[in-house]
Amino acid sequence: MNNDSQTYTADWIFPVSQAPIAKGYITIENQKVSALGFQADLPEAIPVEAHAVCISPGFVNGHCHLEQSFSDRVPVERYDDTGFVNWLLAVTKISQQTQKPAEKMKRIAYGIQQLLATGTTAVNDIAFDETSLVCLHRAGLKGVVSLEYFHPASQPINVKATTQRYQQCRQALESLNAQNNRTPDLALGLSPHSLYNVSAEAWQAVLHDLDQRGFCPHLIHTHLSEFEAETQYIRGVKNTSIHALHQAILGKSFDLKTTADSPVQLLKNAGLLKTAADWGIPVVGAHALTVSANDCVQLSQNNLSIVSCPRSNLNLHNKCFNWQQWDICGQQQGQSKQEPNGIALGTDGLLSTETLDMRDEARQAMANFGWSAKQALEALTIRGTSALSLRSVTGNLSIGQPADFVLWDWVQDNEVLQPVHSHSYKDNPEAMLFERNLQVCRTLINGNLAYAKKDKMKAKPETKI
Repeated sequence: MNNDSQTYTADWIFPVSQAPIAKGYITIENQKVSALGFQADLPEAIPVEAHAVCISPGFVNGHCHLEQSFSDRVPVERYDDTGFVNWLLAVTKISQQTQKPAEKMKRIAYGIQQLLATGTTAVNDIAFDETSLVCLHRAGLKGVVSLEYFHPASQPINVKATTQRYQQCRQALESLNAQNNRTPDLALGLSPHSLYNVSAEAWQAVLHDLDQRGFCPHLIHTHLSEFEAETQYIRGVKNTSIHALHQAILGKSFDLKTTADSPVQLLKNAGLLKTAADWGIPVVGAHALTVSANDCVQLSQNNLSIVSCPRSNLNLHNKCFNWQQWDICGQQQGQSKQEPNGIALGTDGLLSTETLDMRDEARQAMANFGWSAKQALEALTIRGTSALSLRSVTGNLSIGQPADFVLWDWVQDNEVLQPVHSHSYKDNPEAMLFERNLQVCRTLINGNLAYAKKDKMKAKPETKI
């Protein structure tokens, strides 16, 4: 081991790529994991940088809106389509009133610090411009910035503004990476908001225009099957609450030229999944609250990943993704019952949920889906990297992987306690990670300190309604 290496020990290490290690150590060199094993095998001459109760990989937030990092959640007035549309209108109004670059950067920086302070090292941020790229790069976070766009009209199609924004973001990302000659840890994706806010024709037109310009998004992200009015609109039903949404924001309503029985069926029938597959672009759908059993089969067969946001879904719709239906479908497709196939977790934004803490999301998923602590940890790590195509970038602790990990310790009254309770988790060690009196002490990305417990949280930006 060279002089630049660092070694950390813990009562438990959760590599995720292998079984938990009791009384383990991890060593990093050149920003990557160089050794992993039992403390008993660690030479006494090797200095230990720090000891923790446990060490885990950094978490992956599969769906987040960092620009929405305001101080207060906007509550939904009632759990139906009208209530959700009114919530969308309120969020749109807030966003339109707070578009100054300095305001956006302040909100994004606050959200980023909350991610780091709760153990997240990679994120899929749904953004409108390059501001998020700049802030994430500055903080050292990894992940994807998915450029969001809206185009509900089936005709005429005008994609120039969207492709120009994508090109600007691509140039910004290349410039950021060139500044310090670092390996790119951020990728640029594309996020057609939803099939009710981006017609199938506009979706295809943007992809083909980007292809003509020589651009290929890292992934395609969309809000999918989030509420019942979306399905009705996709079926061609007139005068839905989505028509009212478009009228309120855009001054006119739209009807789809291409319809289908469900949003998932429209993705397939319009060739959107085939286009993505032909180009090797993964597709990620957020929420999926109203998918049918047949939809689940189509999603599974087409390798479309789902990102579930249980807390936000409960806050806005009083329901969660139907994990049991998805699990049955997965078993029928020959997948293991013990593996949360294709399901990652995300927090959504702070206008719809209380925190950006992925452990809070996992606890809710464990309660609603019946996941074990091991399944929840996988959803926070390797399922997230699989959905976002970041497997080689982060998500597990194996030799040669980037050193993205979190040191955890027991806390009480904001003081770190000695890790005296670790032995009680022998039969279910992953459960330790979800105890509420366990807190992040350090977050490392590429072996570099990205957050330490002594850091003070930034003041919350105010919500202006």
